[in-house]
Amino acid sequence: MAYNLSQLETIWQQAAAGTKYDSKAWAVLMAAIALAESSGNPAAVNPDDNNGTQSSYGLWQISTGTHAPPSPNWSDPITNAHLAIGKLNSQGLGAWGTYTSGAYRKYLSGSGVSPGTLPTTAGAAGGTETASLDITNPLSVAASLTSAVKSLGDLASIANSVLHDIEWLFVPSHWVRIGAFFFGVGALIPGTYALIQAGSGKAGDIMLAMGIGLVTFGSVLLFIAFHNLPPSIKDLGGLLGWIAGHFSGQQTAGQSQVGA
Repeated sequence: MAYNLSQLETIWQQAAAGTKYDSKAWAVLMAAIALAESSGNPAAVNPDDNNGTQSSYGLWQISTGTHAPPSPNWSDPITNAHLAIGKLNSQGLGAWGTYTSGAYRKYLSGSGVSPGTLPTTAGAAGGTETASLDITNPLSVAASLTSAVKSLGDLASIANSVLHDIEWLFVPSHWVRIGAFFFGVGALIPGTYALIQAGSGKAGDIMLAMGIGLVTFGSVLLFIAFHNLPPSIKDLGGLLGWIAGHFSGQQTAGQSQVGA
């Protein structure tokens, strides 16, 4: 059985009684959306909604974001209307693609309501009230709480990321890396310029040697900047000692292999 616009209006008014959506304008609008979404068929199912990532059920094509039904009684018109009210409170009219695309408008003819008087947000008819919690509807409360928990989780994740970045700055070996980066860039730029000048014949051997030295020095510093240093390195002296020990260890290993 498929419902027409008038029947869907009656269903909506029964379900929305006592809520801010209990008006002729809301009933007409949501009835037109139901016709655009499901053709008025309470048993309508779209198993491939949102590019196959979810399924939508009933007159107002309600989805949980998965393929699971939103309620055991989702095909009951009043139950589906209650689910739609919860969706309105948590997501607004933009949750329905047939609303944002304007596909619902063709079902308004004969409703006796001017399109200009229809609600445009999840607030009072014709107004701009922001969607709020409907404490008389358990589905609305659950949807609002879920949205709030998700928002708190997102904020906690951002805060944790910021704290991690701040903590990184308080490690002394990281200060050495930051300093190596800036000094490395500072040496690489003039070194590159010197090599360009020497290559173009505008400067002599001294400029060439200076360019090679600065580029080499800058490259070493940039290597250090992007290399994980031991936490024990806290200053320039510690860095030089680590470099000396590193090359000394490589030299000893090379001699051992030659002796073998």
